[in-house]
Amino acid sequence: MKNLASILVGVAMLVHAAGGAVPLQVNSQGYVEVNGAAFNGNGLFRFTLANRDTSVTLWCNDGSRVGQPANSTPTAAVTLPVVGGIFNVRLGDTVYPNMTALPATVFDGNRLLSPDQPITSVGYAFHAAKADTATTAA
Repeated sequence: MKNLASILVGVAMLVHAAGGAVPLQVNSQGYVEVNGAAFNGNGLFRFTLANRDTSVTLWCNDGSRVGQPANSTPTAAVTLPVVGGIFNVRLGDTVYPNMTALPATVFDGNRLLSPDQPITSVGYAFHAAKADTATTAA
């Protein structure tokens, strides 16, 4: 029984540590067609987050165009599998080759995120919204 309690405490600590920090990543997915048919295979993708008001690149997948005009294309591509035309990627996840981390300031002062690609909230945002209404701290 003592070993089981130790294992449960260890698992609880791992879960708490893993869930403690908000990841600086944004999920993005899309659909790719070639000649009217859903693409299957590896695709080469380039991603940019830009400030619409100043037309400046705030972040791009390889970091090569930050601070440059928003219409400039990153130098290196991220290779992603595409199945039935659908791809999915976590922008800022450095596990992908040619992907740089998102800086914590990338969304500072930006309000309009569409019509290009809407970014939706995730579980972390719901917890943050709860914190805005908290009256006491434990």
